[in-house]
Amino acid sequence: MKLQGWYLYNSSFVLRTEKQCFLFDYYPYAGEPETGSLECGRLDLERIRDFRLPLTVFVSHAHYDHFDKSIFLIENKISDVHFVLSDDVPVPHGFSDEQVLTVQAGKEYQWNGLMIRTLLSTDEGVAFLIRTPEGTIYHAGDLNFWDWEGESTAYRRQMEQDYKQQIDCIAGEHIDLAFVPLDGRLEGTYWKGLDYFMRSTNTQYVVPMHFRDQYEVFDWLRQQPEAKNYLNKVEMITHSGQTFCLD
Repeated sequence: MKLQGWYLYNSSFVLRTEKQCFLFDYYPYAGEPETGSLECGRLDLERIRDFRLPLTVFVSHAHYDHFDKSIFLIENKISDVHFVLSDDVPVPHGFSDEQVLTVQAGKEYQWNGLMIRTLLSTDEGVAFLIRTPEGTIYHAGDLNFWDWEGESTAYRRQMEQDYKQQIDCIAGEHIDLAFVPLDGRLEGTYWKGLDYFMRSTNTQYVVPMHFRDQYEVFDWLRQQPEAKNYLNKVEMITHSGQTFCLD
């Protein structure tokens, strides 16, 4: 799969393949530049329009750090835009079923040239497994092993069971590019979700997310013994606007 990608912030990315563009979980984060390009971490719609490719906007759930209603204004700048939204995301009046696909967890959809499979998040909404004619992309949304150290033993066991059950649904899948949480707020258990995902799937390239400004999680991961077998597949993010490529 040949593509170029840009990390905007938190769980938001722009992808450009040879035939289409994708935008995941965008919201106008504090500190987003008012001017500048994708390489600055800004959602540069003029740049995306100039790609002259159809754009599909994915929203995994309605939490403020994954969704903002401003995404529906994109059609003012880009005419060929479609939306794939978790069913907790409100759709403004006037958008047709041809423009918007509302999805539920645990389903498969054939839509607009894409095969979209959804998993149930361990927080809110869904994760996306997207098969395109060019390759397969996974975006976890907030599906993660949220093993908070302050929670009860019963909660933590249930979280482990729920997370692994979802990832087991795609065990062995060939995934060209995956976006998976690596959240430092979990402290000593920050790596567990990524680790189980990488061990369960045949993922060629993974871009961690949901760490906000806590870039030190990548230093931790470099030293994490469990990660040594797949560390060479991990994109190490150092700043908003970072560009990565698959070829």
